[in-house]
Amino acid sequence: ALRVPRPLTRLVNAAGLQNLVQWEAMHELDPPRALRWRSLSGVQNSGEATFTPVAGQPRATTVRLRMSYTLPDLAGPLAETRLAQSFVRRTMHGAMTRFRDAMEAQAAAAVAADDGGGGGAAIAEAAME
Repeated sequence: ALRVPRPLTRLVNAAGLQNLVQWEAMHELDPPRALRWRSLSGVQNSGEATFTPVAGQPRATTVRLRMSYTLPDLAGPLAETRLAQSFVRRTMHGAMTRFRDAMEAQAAAAVAADDGGGGGAAIAEAAME
């Protein structure tokens, strides 16, 4: 899940723009290759995360994230600032890093359960365009 810094959440709430940082979404899975979503409320957004094995590296995966969104008119000019773009980039990178860490932990636990504790973790690289 995306984590929005608490001070930003307070500022957005005070401005009456809660839907910028909170929404409901539906998702569709295409295991093990893709996850797609689209918002049902709040800011209109949709996206897709794809997972591609890295040739020659059986425990490596490239993750590509594509997301589109439509901001309310009031927020549009703010979104074009370097600060806002940097915030979105850092937030998404953090979310992808937490996702990678969770998948590596799950893979390590599965390997340990299969071989009696030998260990080993899958490696995922987050590539954001």
